[in-house]
Amino acid sequence: MPVIEGARFRTGATAGVSGDTSGYGPFVKAGVPGSSDFAAVAEKGAIAIDTTNGIQYTNSGTKATPTWTKTGTQT
Repeated sequence: MPVIEGARFRTGATAGVSGDTSGYGPFVKAGVPGSSDFAAVAEKGAIAIDTTNGIQYTNSGTKATPTWTKTGTQT
């Protein structure tokens, strides 16, 4: 299993509201993130990880209304 040092994982739709609020994630959620997930927290370019399907998403929208786009060619 990979080891991540110096990062803080945030779980749930309110992730990033307290603690480290850098706005770039990684944000972690079970299931595909929607436009209300991490709104007002996730900067454009932030990443979110769908822990159910093991897929990474990038916010291609705005901080106010994230648009979570699947990163790369993951299935």
